[in-house]
Amino acid sequence: MIRCKVLCQTKLVTIKYHNFFSEKINNKTNNNNKLQQYKYFIQNIYIQKYIYVKIINTYIYIYIQNIYIYIQINININIYIYTYLYQQIFANIIIQNTINEIFGKNNEIQLKEFKDLITKVCQLPNILIQLLFNKIDKQKNDKINKTVFLNYWKNELQNTSLQQRFFNILKKQSNDFIERDDFLPLMKVLLETHPGLEFLKATPEFQERYADTVIIRIFFIVNRKDDGKITYKEFKKSNLFQILQQVDTEEDINKIRDYFSYEHFYVLYCKFWELDQDHDFLINKEEFSRYSGHTLSRKTVERIFEEIPRQFKSGELQKMGYEDFIWFVLAEEDKTNLTSLQYWFKIIDLDNNGIITGYEMKEFFEEQRQRLEYLNHELVYFEDIVCQMVDLLKPEDDIKFYFYHFKQKQNLSGVFFNFLTNLNKFVSYEQRDPFNIRNELNEHPDYSDWDRFAQNEYLRLAMEEENQENGEVFNDGNDPWDQETGQENIN
Repeated sequence: MIRCKVLCQTKLVTIKYHNFFSEKINNKTNNNNKLQQYKYFIQNIYIQKYIYVKIINTYIYIYIQNIYIYIQINININIYIYTYLYQQIFANIIIQNTINEIFGKNNEIQLKEFKDLITKVCQLPNILIQLLFNKIDKQKNDKINKTVFLNYWKNELQNTSLQQRFFNILKKQSNDFIERDDFLPLMKVLLETHPGLEFLKATPEFQERYADTVIIRIFFIVNRKDDGKITYKEFKKSNLFQILQQVDTEEDINKIRDYFSYEHFYVLYCKFWELDQDHDFLINKEEFSRYSGHTLSRKTVERIFEEIPRQFKSGELQKMGYEDFIWFVLAEEDKTNLTSLQYWFKIIDLDNNGIITGYEMKEFFEEQRQRLEYLNHELVYFEDIVCQMVDLLKPEDDIKFYFYHFKQKQNLSGVFFNFLTNLNKFVSYEQRDPFNIRNELNEHPDYSDWDRFAQNEYLRLAMEEENQENGEVFNDGNDPWDQETGQENIN
């Protein structure tokens, strides 16, 4: 026996039916018998109390709760196709009845009743209740008219997947994409209602920065074109829908590491604040060069401030804004995603021809070699680096690396850029302990490189704050690499 689950009066009912209906009906059977078998099959899928089936010629007439439906049957088509269609019709009738019950005779509902509508009809998480209510209630009278809701339901939500419904609610009705400001109403509701963010209500300026950070992180991962427009294809391909569902049910916001973690926001904000010495919410080149103890080479800093990997959104010449900095940190601290790899590929690709050659690698490596020499570190030879990278990425030509080479080794190829741009990570890789690396991976196997970085930085910041409260200061603020050398110290 096969089991089929169907909706009946909002309850899930399991009905048994015979195996021979799972295959195309035998062509040797005469047409009249085939139609009778269809009738038998349909009536046994649904409860006969709520459905009546009558066959006239090649039409099957279905009577469901005061509504007549008729469909002409092609007896050579698998019966499952028609079964799916009947189930959709039946489900839509139940939805219509639910809508009628919730609205009642007044044909208007307020926010309280609207919650039932969202969960029973739209099947959407609670986080969207206020958002959708405000979107439909354009008159701002705190009531929703039944006709207005039905129009929105039919045009935007009916006959769509849950992901598509979520997408349609977030975007403007005139657009087929989500823009940055489309997330602001969602963030406003989240900050007002989520228990894990309640403590931020006392500091509106941090609420604003938290919302900005979440939105920037979403676009960094989801909007691969970086055009400020998330298409449905990008939305569907990402994990954003699943993460938003988790936010709706998880009270500890820090457990939602993708996009929404407050601890991750705190790390990013503090990183920016540490560099922004005059606190004008802009970072100049000199301030930026101090990132992580001058770990980036001067050539790398120059390329970033020439806006090669990404155009600054600050609106100020030669100054990096908050969004620009967040984008950089996300790209720098986790080179296992395509957005990060593309960012760094553009930096090394000096002639912007889509190919990284040995000449371009040597241009960046030479500064790294000089810095290692200054630190009396054991020298690493360029030829050895090239051999390692060729073995890792396996280009068709000896030293010609295209972006697809990095894409094919997405989780490993970040080391290529660390060798050429970041002295601390270069040295760390050369001195790595496989045992410690294995322990880190085993401790949090589901953590990304960004998750590990953010966790370590948050602990560091917490310890520094505790030490300051206890009057202990371990950093006198004098960086030996702030002198004329423009280099950095490696602890």
